[in-house]
Amino acid sequence: MSNTQILVVEDEVFIALGIKKQLESFGYYVSGIASSGEDALSKVIETSPDLVLMDIVIQGEMDGIEVAKRIHDQFEIPIIYLTAYSDHVNLQRAKTTEPFGYLLKPFNDRELEITIEIALYKDRVQKRMKDQQRWYSSILNSLGEAVITMDIHQTVLFLNPVAQTIFQLKKQDSIGRNLMEICPLWPQVRDLEEWIAKALHEQCAVRKSNLCYETLDTTIILDLCITPIKNEEGVLKGVVLIFSDKTEQSQMEQIIKKKVPDLQHDDLLPPLTLREKQVLEHIVEGEATKVIADSLNISPRTVEFHRYNLMRKFNVQDIPSLVRHAISKQLVPVN
Repeated sequence: MSNTQILVVEDEVFIALGIKKQLESFGYYVSGIASSGEDALSKVIETSPDLVLMDIVIQGEMDGIEVAKRIHDQFEIPIIYLTAYSDHVNLQRAKTTEPFGYLLKPFNDRELEITIEIALYKDRVQKRMKDQQRWYSSILNSLGEAVITMDIHQTVLFLNPVAQTIFQLKKQDSIGRNLMEICPLWPQVRDLEEWIAKALHEQCAVRKSNLCYETLDTTIILDLCITPIKNEEGVLKGVVLIFSDKTEQSQMEQIIKKKVPDLQHDDLLPPLTLREKQVLEHIVEGEATKVIADSLNISPRTVEFHRYNLMRKFNVQDIPSLVRHAISKQLVPVN
């Protein structure tokens, strides 16, 4: 027996009872029958149904479309319209509530069953996608780097709080606009647009270091990584720009150099974590990402993350440069 609860909103008693009998024969549980909009809203709050079957013409001050809009906006419960009316006006109004189905009376059992199954499936998929989007958004918002995503036309789709703070941008004024129109870094770093175009055209990561961004009261030193965004089919959808604030690190290096003039740059090499050292050793051996991941029992994405951090720490732009740097500075044992 299904645990799915369905609310029926229908002001004709015999029709409502007939629909209830049909639903129970499909294995669904009818959480209630409402004859008016006010009654429907009360039962939604009371029973939290998984789906609402909504007649358009019902008793009370609100018709079914008005009630559906409130349920959609406040509770995000899927709606299927059951109606004898197919006129253009009602259809257009109904579309604004994003229904999961629209059945014209009279309908048979099979039509109703299929429409409900499809609606419940679509609802599960949409909720799963929304949960994933919230999760990814939460991750991006919690990062210490400034993150800006754009489509292939360089229209801003997302920017996290760090990006808003560094570039003094407001999210509501930035989404949907061209990055070059809003980003104060671009007039100072004229090659930015060219780097983005390269990442899009060649579909490869572009990394730049020690970019100077002047604000009214300070200078910020930034490292930048521009990475293409592709969907599951490999189709290019845009790019993500990740800005790392290196100001404090740069200032500390300058202070150390001034206090100890004879200090060599080798002594300023950033420390590596144990995992970074392990990944670096495998990279120097010329192993592919998958092989490294299997050897260290980590995911390929984790390997890529450590490789990106290593390249950023040593200010190199590609793998051969990273290998040469590791060997010349004796960061890993070489056979």
